[in-house]
Amino acid sequence: MQIICLGDSLTAGYLVRNRATWPALLGENIKRKINNQGITGDTSSGALARLPLLLQAKMASHIVIMAGSNDLIQGVALNVVQANIFAMIHQTFAARCIPIIGIPTPVDTLTAPNYWGEEIDYSVLNADLFFYRQWILKTCTQLHCSYLDFYQEFCSTPAPNPHIQQEYYLDGLHLNEAGHKKMAESIDPTNFL
Repeated sequence: MQIICLGDSLTAGYLVRNRATWPALLGENIKRKINNQGITGDTSSGALARLPLLLQAKMASHIVIMAGSNDLIQGVALNVVQANIFAMIHQTFAARCIPIIGIPTPVDTLTAPNYWGEEIDYSVLNADLFFYRQWILKTCTQLHCSYLDFYQEFCSTPAPNPHIQQEYYLDGLHLNEAGHKKMAESIDPTNFL
């Protein structure tokens, strides 16, 4: 059975060749078919709306769910994102599929304004992503659900305003091919047994 990766541009691989995205590299690493269902610009509400159709097909053993960054960029309250992720975890378990939650990467606050404008307070966004990470870690522990902590892979120490490894970013928000490779290499293959 295949693995579905459900998410936004961090999963789709914004401006990254399909074969160089972390889902494609994960598939190569674990020798499994990966169905990349990342859509640039998608939100946790969008992923929640798409999930039932993916589950209905009963073709996946695991679903990696990573969403919420776009919600937070758009000013959606963190508790709304959390409710959507919580619902997706339960729907996935109910469909006898294994959910794995991806923790989104932090933002490079120095570079992002050059590409995406200064209307967004990127420091507040990083703080929201940090607290979102904390919630995912706690929730996954409580629900006996695995997670992929991509956040910690790109900063020296997880914090509300972390020091970012800029060499892995395209534009402050999205990762380049080296960043996607780092994501794929950080995944423990035993999550998919």
